[in-house]
Order: sequence, then C-alpha cells, then structure tokens
Amino acid sequence: MWQQNFLFRLFNSVVIRPRCCCSSFVKRSEEQLREIENRLFMVNYVESSWESDFPTAEIEKEDFETNRQFLPAYNSKYKPARYFRSYTLAPFVNDSELLRNFVEIGVDLSKLESRSNAVDFLVKLDWKKDVQPMLRFLVLNGIQLEEIGQYLTRNPWIFQQNLQHLTERIGYLKSKAFTVDAIAHIINKARYWLNFDIQTIDSRLGWLQSNFKLTGDEVRDVVTKEPKLITFGTGYVQRLQFTFKQEMGFTKIQTKQLLLKDPKLYITYKSVLMKSFDYLHNAVGFSHETILSWPRCLRESSYKARARHQFLKRLKRDQFDPQRPNYVTVEAMLSGDDGEFCARVAKCPEAVYNEFLKQL
Repeated sequence: MWQQNFLFRLFNSVVIRPRCCCSSFVKRSEEQLREIENRLFMVNYVESSWESDFPTAEIEKEDFETNRQFLPAYNSKYKPARYFRSYTLAPFVNDSELLRNFVEIGVDLSKLESRSNAVDFLVKLDWKKDVQPMLRFLVLNGIQLEEIGQYLTRNPWIFQQNLQHLTERIGYLKSKAFTVDAIAHIINKARYWLNFDIQTIDSRLGWLQSNFKLTGDEVRDVVTKEPKLITFGTGYVQRLQFTFKQEMGFTKIQTKQLLLKDPKLYITYKSVLMKSFDYLHNAVGFSHETILSWPRCLRESSYKARARHQFLKRLKRDQFDPQRPNYVTVEAMLSGDDGEFCARVAKCPEAVYNEFLKQL
C-alpha cells in the first residue's frame, strides 16, 4: 500500500545517518527516531481505522470527490520524506548531493544548523553550478584543500557573493601591492573579508592610514598581521585608541607603536587590557616604555601576571631594573608556558610553582 511505502521512506530518512561524526547529530537523530516510532504507532492506528471505516476497494472513482474529506487530514499530518520537517540536516544528507559533498570536504553541518539564515539558502544551492566554481576560486586564492571545510563552516555566506565581485575584490588588494601570500593570509585569517565590498575596504584602509599616520608599507604590514582590524570596523579601534591615550597614559606616537608591534591589541577586549595594564604598571612598576618593548603583555591575563610576579617575589628574583644583574624582562616573565617560565626565569622545578599556585 502507498501508506506503507511512505512510512518506509519516512523511517529511513531518519534512521540512516550521515557519515558526519558529530555527537549532536547522533543525539538529535535518536530523539527523532523516538518521535518517528511514536508516529509509526499513530499512523498504524489511523491506517487500520481508516481502512476499516472507509475501505479503499469500495470507494469507486466517481465517489472520490465525495469521500476525499478524509484524505487531506491524513496526508497533511504525515507528509512524504521530501517535505519532512526537521530541526537538523541529518535526515536529508542521504538524499542531498550537496549536503553529502559538504560532509565529504569537512563542513560541520551541526554548526551551520545553529545559523538558520545560512541553512535556508545553502540547501537551495546547486553543487555544480553554485558550489564548484566557488571552491575553485577559493583554492586558487590561497585556501588550502584541507581548510576548505573549516572556511565554509565559518563563512557560509560566501555563497551569497557574486563570483565576479569576489574576483574584483582580490584584484583590488593586488592593486594596493599586497602580495599573493599576504592575500592568502588575509582571507584565511579574516574569514569575512571577502564579504565586504571594495568601497568599504578602501574607506577603512584609508581611515587606518590617516588616523595613525601610516605609510603604505606600514598599512600593508599591519593589515597582513591582523586583517580582522578591517573587518571589525573603525568604531572599536577608535575606542581602544582613546583608552590607550586617556586611560593608560600612552602618547599618540606610542599608540602607533602599539599598533605596529601588536595590531591584535586593537581588537582585544578592553577589560583584559585594562586589568593587565593596571597590574603591570601600578603593581609591578613597568614603565610605558618597558611595556612597549613587548606590547603583547597587555593581552596576557592579569591572573597570570600576578601569579608569576608573586612567585618571583617569593624567590627574591623580582629584579626588573635593567641596570642591575639578573634583570627579568616583561617578555621573560609572561611568555612561554609554566615549564619554560620555571626553567628560564624562576630557576626551579615546575612542581614548586604548581604548589605555589594552590596557595593563591
């Protein structure tokens, strides 16, 4: 009977799982399986009742219009697999060439599911017409084959971009003397870079250059080191520039040096920067010039700075005067893992430091 064939398709659409190894898929599929088992019981009950009350053999063709009021209720409640509604993509992978190929190249469908607006247009794509040309473009511009899946998972909206416009955006970077390797690094590290039009990118690069008085080479160097400076927008960079000058006391020239040495500072949480600066400058006594020697210290956690400083103080090794022997630089104190810190700076076994941490 057609109802049995329909149930078979419906059951298989949930039971057959994709080859994606996400635990969320397994858990959700099991929940849907239990739901389908409940539905199967209901359908069997409805089917037996329907056949006993309205035997199909006795419904003549000319009587169909008279009795059809009983059929829509059944069909609308139990739709075929093609129109099966689900909260996950798992039931549709086996029937979709697009989703199967996405799984094969490493796209994490479970993460795409959390972005409902992305799923809506992704499932409508044609593999040969829409996806293959985009994959070819990404590979030719520096995305490694083994990284394609991760890139598409993080930026599925790339498929909403016109391929001709993407080519023009790459051409714009080349016209600004960015090297091929720099372009590849930019689109890999700042996954949304290609989603911005040329006018937006150009205006933000121009603002960065004029605001910090950068040369062309300095702009290229900063953007290549941290391309997210451009995709973040100018508002947050302006706020942090104000924080460095007015709240921390750096000069305008020093804020430029912070940008050139460690551009990532300008996309770091303000609270992290303030807590680290407060401890390093006010508690330890590092000057602004000392902090500028290794600006990354501002991105290290204040807890790490406090723990290592207090440990060196207990060992009588907290010597931060460059004019005296056994000088400890800010980089030496905060860089590396605990083992390296103990071996190079504290000169003691790591176990001793671990015991000290338990007392904090």
